[in-house]
Amino acid sequence: MKMPAILIAIAVLAGVAWGQESVCIGASDSGLVSPVDAELEALLGRMDKASAEVTTIEADITITHTENFSGRESVRAGKIYVKKPSDMLIDLATPVARKIWISKEELVDYRSDLKTGARVKLTGDDTAGSQVLGLSTTSAELRESFVITLMPPGEKPAQYVLTLTPREGVKADFTEAVVTVDAKSLLPVPIEEKNSELDESKVYALSKTKKNPRLGDELFTPKFAKDAEIDDFTPGEYEGP
Repeated sequence: MKMPAILIAIAVLAGVAWGQESVCIGASDSGLVSPVDAELEALLGRMDKASAEVTTIEADITITHTENFSGRESVRAGKIYVKKPSDMLIDLATPVARKIWISKEELVDYRSDLKTGARVKLTGDDTAGSQVLGLSTTSAELRESFVITLMPPGEKPAQYVLTLTPREGVKADFTEAVVTVDAKSLLPVPIEEKNSELDESKVYALSKTKKNPRLGDELFTPKFAKDAEIDDFTPGEYEGP
């Protein structure tokens, strides 16, 4: 199954100290450590340290899906909750009630208005983004699946940009993800997922983000109506949230 950029971006919700140069995460061709490489490693170390201090996340989320060839646009809004080491709930309220529970073992996508849902069993081979779910990844693990570039401020000095490009052979729901980070709060505002093959994009806008709120385990346990129909899908059959 191809995982969306929102799961990847959760890995940087805890914040990262940003440099002033555009650098690509990865070893240099010569194998030598340049000053830029050393600076980058220092930044990644601070990112890992900051991420380790976050155990839960709660935020408002708006998802805007645009089909570039037709100009068609749809907007969904709700809440997102994350709890280490591997639990996530995307609780959408508009335009229809829809809950998506994600753990390392499975993904459950449920629409209460139709009383129907999908359950997908997950494995490490199926989920390119699973290792970053719940802020539990390290920068070294993230680099195994994605080429990451840190960019300096553009037109808005208070913001920075992080781009993620899947490495060859990695399954992802995007050809490039662009994470705009607020320089003060060090939170993504927003995350844009681009798919050049389908000529479409999705923007995940997060707001009112809370670090380390109290979130009970019951929040991440899928719940359905008694007469709900939940069908099982393989990762290849499920199209993704």
